[in-house]
Amino acid sequence: MHYAGARAAAEQVAGEIEALGRRAAVVGGHLTAEHVAEDLVSGAASGLGGGVDLLIANAAVQIRQDWRRVDRDAAHRQFDANIMATIALIQAATPHMIAQGWGRIVTIGSIQQWRPHPEMLVYAVMKSGMENMVRSLAAQLAPDGITVNNVAPGVIGTERNADALSDQTYRSRVEDKIPLGRVGCAEECAGVVAMLCAASGDYITGVDIPVDGGMRLG
Repeated sequence: MHYAGARAAAEQVAGEIEALGRRAAVVGGHLTAEHVAEDLVSGAASGLGGGVDLLIANAAVQIRQDWRRVDRDAAHRQFDANIMATIALIQAATPHMIAQGWGRIVTIGSIQQWRPHPEMLVYAVMKSGMENMVRSLAAQLAPDGITVNNVAPGVIGTERNADALSDQTYRSRVEDKIPLGRVGCAEECAGVVAMLCAASGDYITGVDIPVDGGMRLG
């Protein structure tokens, strides 16, 4: 269980996992800092008594800016969090996967791969780049028994979106763009990730699976 700042929340989730009779380890650190990805993977291996078999790369930084005012600092922060941190995690986790001839990697993309928000130009570019990365790595890691896939959520009712979606007028405008007519929930994304990590995902690699209620259709 990785956290950047919310240690108490991470420990709470770890406790819920342990209550189910499973092991859990809590490791902190901001993934854009040097060596944190390696420390996270080694900390997980130490805490769980073995290497990382399943890697879910879902950390992200999203900064809203008009494209005319995009600055280098904001762009670099998003690149480091969305692309470089993901690459570093995969680099740190795959040696164990390769050694055992089996592994699962799932990255978390975004509806912005198809419908970029006008104030999130850089973020949308990063998420599109992540999908390209997944296709490249899937081909390279397949001979080692490792699958690599991307799950792309649409508008999901998470803490990040809570303030915006609390405005009923704005929420209605958003839901009007979604063929299924509602905001999604985190469990609907988690179910797809779990499928890709289970035996049902053994023959799936290099794909991008949208969980967006059809929003990408326009």
